[in-house]
Amino acid sequence: PDLGDVVWLPERAGGGFLADPFGMETPAGPIVLAEAYVPATRRGEIVALRPQQGTSDPVHTGLTGHLSYPCLIEDGGELYCLPENSSAGRVTLLRAAPFPERFEPVAVLLDGFAGVDCTPFRHDGRWWMLAMDHADQDVAKLFLFHACDLHGPWLPHPWNPVRSDVRNARPAGTPFLHEGQLYRPTQDCSRHYGGAVVIQRIDVLTTEWFSETPVVRIDPDPSGPYPDGVHTLTPLGTSRTLVDGKRTRLKVW
Repeated sequence: PDLGDVVWLPERAGGGFLADPFGMETPAGPIVLAEAYVPATRRGEIVALRPQQGTSDPVHTGLTGHLSYPCLIEDGGELYCLPENSSAGRVTLLRAAPFPERFEPVAVLLDGFAGVDCTPFRHDGRWWMLAMDHADQDVAKLFLFHACDLHGPWLPHPWNPVRSDVRNARPAGTPFLHEGQLYRPTQDCSRHYGGAVVIQRIDVLTTEWFSETPVVRIDPDPSGPYPDGVHTLTPLGTSRTLVDGKRTRLKVW
């Protein structure tokens, strides 16, 4: 992948940054959910963007609290969101009612687990969820859960944590199929948080076994506007991909 071809949205007016994009095609055009972080309050909120308008002015989603990583899931004709809210100590599934102006809680998928970057997906007739634990090395240890239904009950994999590697454990977006093979984007946090994305090929995924192999590394474009990191890789429909980039600025106070 060549990040030199990325079309970047304008930066947010008033400072702060956008991260963790997850998108959906709608009759009115694509809509992207993202974390909008405000340094003055040190809090993130989930906003909706309409990239076809070429602007980063957000549409409010009604979601409150310090939230990030608004993972979108379709199931049974409904659209769901699973934002990160690790401070709550639980993982709560939200249903769009309607998308993207309002979301309502419908199920607690994991209680007593401070989930970070929780990423559910369906594969081989079963639901799987990749997640980190804010209470236990959330850039290095990957936890896996499975269920027969999106609403649960969710069961932990017997090998948890199924991976312990700061270079390619933490989820960086939605798993996908390519030529019949399952892959997942991961974060490389070995040099710094959000440094690069590594695509892992999932070789074995069962309720008793898990193994994967790194196959592709995606580094930031050193000559682009965001040369210091790439952090998320998610689909927007069938022909476009969403990414976020990182630039470090030093300020003298």
